Amino acid sequence: FQWMEANLSQDDDGETITTAKELDVNTRFGVLSHGTQPDPIFNYGNTAALQLFEQKIETLCQTPSRCSTVPELMEDRSDLINDIEIRGWGYIDDAIRISAKGNIFVIGQIVAWALFDDDGNRIGLAAIYDRNGVTAYVDPTES
Repeated sequence: FQWMEANLSQDDDGETITTAKELDVNTRFGVLSHGTQPDPIFNYGNTAALQLFEQKIETLCQTPSRCSTVPELMEDRSDLINDIEIRGWGYIDDAIRISAKGNIFVIGQIVAWALFDDDGNRIGLAAIYDRNGVTAYVDPTES
């Protein structure tokens, strides 16, 4: 992730993550991806993502990505996602999400990027975030 100027290479123990397998089982950095369907379905989540979203891989991979959002608590981000797809990558800040069990949380910063196959066809969108930047959602109307 050096090309994004993001420091996403060390786990909580300070160990450098160097392989896909290490990232798959990592519990600090969440990684998710979804396809290009009209209503995109998740097709991958690593250990950290599955823990945060309180899902098993089998159910995650049947879940539309929109089911992890709370639209009434967020502004429309369709332009931002479109920009990410055109540019190839970008940041999503303060993303309000909901787990399968109904827990609402905020991911401080997500790095998202477009996924392409070997022929250059766009096949999805992926995202990584640091769980150290995740906080519980606090309703601003309740004080």
